[in-house]
Amino acid sequence: MKKQDKDFFESLGVKFNGGIGEKYNIFALEQGILIAEALETKDKIIEFKDLDFDEQKKLVPGLSDEHSGKYLWIGKKCNCLLATTFSK
Repeated sequence: MKKQDKDFFESLGVKFNGGIGEKYNIFALEQGILIAEALETKDKIIEFKDLDFDEQKKLVPGLSDEHSGKYLWIGKKCNCLLATTFSK
């Protein structure tokens, strides 16, 4: 994650070492950035969040398969929320 991105999220109050842990939190935020950069608008991101994972991967190259278990659904929703915050 770029320093400017980390600074941006910290300005929103994100605690990188809280919750599940720093490694997962950075992963989730990076996925949010990836979604925002690929889709560019909040409307496209909102539509994206309800697509099945195969369709999402077509729209966002590099979207990780590493979301797992109970965090997959939560992670997808959070990544989209983060993406709308980060988008233009």
